[in-house]
Order: sequence, then structure tokens, then C-alpha cells
Amino acid sequence: MFFLFLEEMGVLNLNQVCLCEMGKYTEVKSKFIKEKIKKTSWDDSDDIDILIQIERFVLGERFDLLENYIKKEFEIHYPKEYKAIFKELRPKEWEAMQIDKKKGKERMMRELDEMGEEFVRGEKEKRKDWIKAGGKR
Repeated sequence: MFFLFLEEMGVLNLNQVCLCEMGKYTEVKSKFIKEKIKKTSWDDSDDIDILIQIERFVLGERFDLLENYIKKEFEIHYPKEYKAIFKELRPKEWEAMQIDKKKGKERMMRELDEMGEEFVRGEKEKRKDWIKAGGKR
């Protein structure tokens, strides 16, 4: 598991990352997680522990230097769960993030179009220069 690897590397203390106190499951705020708990056996409670970590992250608990890395791990390995919990607990921030992503994609597409046009112009100029220098068509 990702967190065990970080602990083995000496980068993270699992006591920081894990909720090891009473009320871990009864104090969950997300309805999404509460419903998952009802459908999950104790043998699979590790899956719920990850969802609780996502909830804690979404609600603003700090994970020090690894925060961005942990966020990416949640987004990559638990995309549906991360989205569901984030949308539920911080809907305005989720919507703002989606708008920012869309704007970023649109900006990137414009920049790629401009780069493509610039490349074509440059190739035309090089060809003109080639012919002017006596090169074959």
C-alpha cells in the first residue's frame, strides 16, 4: 500500500496518516462513506480507511510536505471516490475546480493552435528561403 511504502522510506509516520482513535467510523461526515460502510465487511475495512483519509484531506487536514503527492494519489487510484466525497463535502470548491480545469484546457488548446500556425508559417518561410537560395522545389 502507498502509505506503508512511505513509512518504510521514513518519509511518513503512519500515526499521522491513520485515524487510530475511537469514533473513526461513527464520526465520518460524508454520506457517501457512510453508505459504503453499510455495504462493507470488517475484512474490507481498509478500503473504508482510505475513503476516510480522502475525507480528511478534502476537509483540509494537513499532510505536510506530501500533501500534493497524496492528493494526486487519491485522484489517480480512487478517482470516483475522491470526486464523490469532494463534491459532497465542498461542492462550491469542486465546481470552481472544474471551471478552472475547463479554462486551462481551453487555454492549452488555443496555445497549441497558435504553435501549429506558427510552425506552418515558419516552414513556409524556410521553403521560400530555400528556393531563394537556389534549392530545388
